[in-house]
Amino acid sequence: MFSTVLRRLFARAKASPRPLFADAFRSYTEGRLDEAERTCASVDDVPRADVDYLLGLIAQARGDFASAAERFAAAVHAREGEATFRYGLGEVLVKLARHDAAAQEFERFVALADGNDPRCVKARLFAADCRAQLGDEAGARRWYESATAASGSDPAALTQVVFALREASRDEEARDVQSHAIRVQQDLASRVRRALLIPAIYGSRQEIGAVRERLSAELDELLQLAPQPVSDPDAAVGTMPFYLAYHDAPNRDLLRKLCTVMRRVYRPATELHAPAPTRTSGKQRVGFVSSFFHNHSVGRTTIGLIRDLPRDRFEVHVFAVDPANDSMRLAIEHVADRYQSFPRAIEEVRRAIVAAQLDVLLFADIGMDPTTYFLALCRLAPIQVATWGHSETSGVDTIDYYLSADAVEIESAQDHYSEILVRPKAFFLPGYARPKLHAPASRESLGLAPGRPLYACLQMPFKLHPDMDAVLAAVLERDPRGEIALLDKHGAWREQLRRRFARTIGAGAARIRFLPGMSHERYLATIAAADVVLDPLYFGGCNSSCEALALGVPVITLPGTHLFGRFTLGLYQEMGLRDCVADSVDAYVDRAVQIATERDYREHVAREIDARSAVLFDRKDVTLAFAEFIEHEARSGRRQAVAAGA
Repeated sequence: MFSTVLRRLFARAKASPRPLFADAFRSYTEGRLDEAERTCASVDDVPRADVDYLLGLIAQARGDFASAAERFAAAVHAREGEATFRYGLGEVLVKLARHDAAAQEFERFVALADGNDPRCVKARLFAADCRAQLGDEAGARRWYESATAASGSDPAALTQVVFALREASRDEEARDVQSHAIRVQQDLASRVRRALLIPAIYGSRQEIGAVRERLSAELDELLQLAPQPVSDPDAAVGTMPFYLAYHDAPNRDLLRKLCTVMRRVYRPATELHAPAPTRTSGKQRVGFVSSFFHNHSVGRTTIGLIRDLPRDRFEVHVFAVDPANDSMRLAIEHVADRYQSFPRAIEEVRRAIVAAQLDVLLFADIGMDPTTYFLALCRLAPIQVATWGHSETSGVDTIDYYLSADAVEIESAQDHYSEILVRPKAFFLPGYARPKLHAPASRESLGLAPGRPLYACLQMPFKLHPDMDAVLAAVLERDPRGEIALLDKHGAWREQLRRRFARTIGAGAARIRFLPGMSHERYLATIAAADVVLDPLYFGGCNSSCEALALGVPVITLPGTHLFGRFTLGLYQEMGLRDCVADSVDAYVDRAVQIATERDYREHVAREIDARSAVLFDRKDVTLAFAEFIEHEARSGRRQAVAAGA
């Protein structure tokens, strides 16, 4: 952030006969961190506190939050009344999970700062979150209310508060603030945002049902209002009903209704039915678009499609929206024929895709991210396809097909989709690289109890449907020595689950361990240390099941009726192994406890998995089936028919 204090220091330094600080600051802002740090060693034209603050910014940019905290603290000590120094110190203390100290710095910032400083709302939100992390509910509420009051009628500030409350799982409070924003802005997009603010964690099926009924009713109300298109719907709406997929309820009709509402907010410049490319020969141009083409489950499950389409027949374009700069991003860029990355700017991405004159555009996921959802509302290619990066139908009328596979769909699965379901008789996983654990670890080193049966369910907490509680309770009752490991990805979600488990599981919940966030290597080591992995009901694992099976760890699954509950079944079917596939909750619990407590049987199942799991990895089957589908569409002329709205 080009804060007021830095601009002042920069101006002062430029006026100096020895503008060393100006040089250091310029190097920092241009990302030349080593050069900036070296220059700081010679700076004597500004007070030392300013140099310490800049060194703190440099360390913060490197991710060295401990060093940044030391430098910011030195700056604060030298000049206690400088609000900006305290804000910087608060930010890195949050990164270090020193929430008590961080809260004090943000609270002091608010007391010192000019009331017009745009960081004042954000500082209050930081203070609120820190208080919540400390279990100080009264303090958290006080600071959230203070942030709301400080926002006044500023739409941008109110948006900050809404999303901070949502991030903290204070869903009804977020809706209340959004209602205030609606009164301020009087626009359709604000009303859409409020409708889409649905919780991640639920206390019961009844609560899920009530949320769904409210969403459906609010969408109906929005359909009665006049369209109010905006130029940047990503900013104006800014969220998706992502958690619908985890409700164990059919979503096709609800998502179709959502599409109709969203078209009242966003009217793309591209015509709804764009003409087909005029080429009659040569390679088919296939595009791939996502906001997750980096080290994310979507990146890992899509790179095989991108890489393995035969290049003698296809030209592959990748459109990456705001990708993280990591090894998977680089790998995807390397295997694409044409690669472009973009900020979150819908119109910029849309123009680039139109300019590519694609024959087919595949959305690796729709429904996880607003940017790609609004792109999906455009007709950008004659044939537009969704696939299971988000394993749910899109409901979008400009998405023609959904690429899945026969083995992971039930016979009547077409009823689940707004798109035409493409279900080739091919193994569903495209070119997935076998995960490798480089350094196995003991349970003791992982903070786990040795000698106890360990059941791992290291999934995102929102996958734990309330019905899963009965499974966990039965496992704990049947195995009085067993422990269940869950993933602690979000403090508020953890506390919501703990309260729910206290009610639904009782005393046995004391043997449920929440493991803190961890590196991927530590995650694999934890899975390898488990006796058995529990696949969640209804919305199970895919990447996580591949990882467990690659390590020879049994995964117990009860297949659901929808794609998102059948991936683990698909893996076992390809392996020709049914030992861990249950047909009822009772059978699920029986097999989980048997594997965890009977050493010989567990070793037998693990040996079978080790012997068969190689067939899951580095497969081209579904990619080649996708290639055949594209060529069939080209031969049949259906791409022109679809583009013409037939």
